[in-house]
Amino acid sequence: MDIKPFDIEDLLQCERESGYSDSHLSGCRGLLYMIFNKAEANDLIRKNPVRYADKMRSSGKKKRKEAFTAEEVKLLMEKLPKDKFGMSIRLLLGTGMRSQELLALEPRHIEEDGSVIHIRQAINMVKGTAHVGVPKSRDSYRDIPAPESIRWCAVELRNVDTKFIFEKGRKDLPCNPSYYRDHFRKTLATVE
Repeated sequence: MDIKPFDIEDLLQCERESGYSDSHLSGCRGLLYMIFNKAEANDLIRKNPVRYADKMRSSGKKKRKEAFTAEEVKLLMEKLPKDKFGMSIRLLLGTGMRSQELLALEPRHIEEDGSVIHIRQAINMVKGTAHVGVPKSRDSYRDIPAPESIRWCAVELRNVDTKFIFEKGRKDLPCNPSYYRDHFRKTLATVE
């Protein structure tokens, strides 16, 4: 049975109609290309059909990132619990820090008065395990001034006797982002 370029296009179109994202389609096409390229190199097929298949054009559907409204931020700042998760969410909202940056924070990265947070590292996932690594981009290394209204959160989070301000499980290892996200959602659900 010969696989033709239109077979590849049909497969990718079916994936799109099933609701898969453009990045998923691109990944599938890339994987198919490598598989058929290897088959071609081993003389199992005459030519790679993916090479001649049209690339999937962007569906035009961009997922809109959810963001809190100004009113929601105000409500959250007032109503979030005063526990570690509530304080961390306030810090994220007030500084624009990424959660992977928050989870990689060590007490030494927060000024004693909570006025500045120094982003020098971030959590990177490697085979499902959280590891401390470099921030997302070169511009991600930064010193973030904390608004006066949330400095108390930074000070409270800084005052821990652990290597990272958020540890879960083994000592001196950062919290896994999926664990944090779960508790983030649960904490948000407590706000009326």
